[in-house]
Amino acid sequence: MLRIEQPLWLGLLAGLALLALWRLWRARLEQRAYADEALLPWVALGRTQRWRPTAWTVLQLGTALLIVALSNPQWGERRTQSATQVAADVVFLLDLSRSMGVDDIPPSRFDAARTLIDRLLAALGENSRAGLRVFDGQSHWVVGITKDHSVVRYFLKRARVDSLPTRGSRVELALGQTAAALQRDGVKQATVVLLSDGHAPYWAQQPRPPALAAYGKAYQLLTVGMGTPQGGFIRDDKAADGVLYFRNEKVRAPLYETMLQGLTTPLGGTYWRYDSGAGLVDALKQRIQAFSAEHASASEEWQWHSLRPWFLGSAFVLFVLAFWSVRWRRR
Repeated sequence: MLRIEQPLWLGLLAGLALLALWRLWRARLEQRAYADEALLPWVALGRTQRWRPTAWTVLQLGTALLIVALSNPQWGERRTQSATQVAADVVFLLDLSRSMGVDDIPPSRFDAARTLIDRLLAALGENSRAGLRVFDGQSHWVVGITKDHSVVRYFLKRARVDSLPTRGSRVELALGQTAAALQRDGVKQATVVLLSDGHAPYWAQQPRPPALAAYGKAYQLLTVGMGTPQGGFIRDDKAADGVLYFRNEKVRAPLYETMLQGLTTPLGGTYWRYDSGAGLVDALKQRIQAFSAEHASASEEWQWHSLRPWFLGSAFVLFVLAFWSVRWRRR
């Protein structure tokens, strides 16, 4: 199958055809001025009766090929893409609450989460699509789902703890907002990787977001608990000792593992505590690819190959022939 990627360039062929007709008309006028019209069949006008291509004809043909090359003609072949080859869609939901700055996982929970995302992107490969959302009191898109992992990495490096306008570490709300955003964007299946240390169980519970019902069906939830049960002190750069105080007591933030497990399991997800080894990356990759293959069906797609180099090469050869033809005649 053939197609033209930029068909507007072909409009120049009409101008080239008009130029050729104009030159033909001028040639006829010159013939009539040379001899009577009745005698034209008997006059050779310095040419043989056999037609030969002129330098101008070769130049016109080369220009036509150049115009076709600019339109980028392509030929395509249909290929079947199996379910196991279908790209996985992954959304990283990253907690930016102040407790993610705790250093019980060196250098900090937040830095460890960023490193894990970077390693998982490398493991999934360029065929996968990834997006980045961050949350504290509310969740927000940083990068929508894209195949350009460099964009995700760029903004991931520039994310900062406690940089959002609302606080609260509302994990359940963030999951609901993420599912709703994916539905609005028409994403039929995806894996959401939640990286958070949870929140205290005594916080006031908010109404359950309706979009959470999509987990376990269209969307898979994989949760990584960032931190240790013992936890560490929350940083406060304004304090003299660099530690956050509440009612004259240092604020310690443990990993609220029970809370995260209690949220993940009912949604059909899987929970892991953070581990810097390769085992966690491999486990996440396996779950992501298995979910993608399970929910994908075999599909057909066209693979297109450009013919532009062939047309450019042919045009170049014709231009060279026209140039040398003119030089030879001058000699």
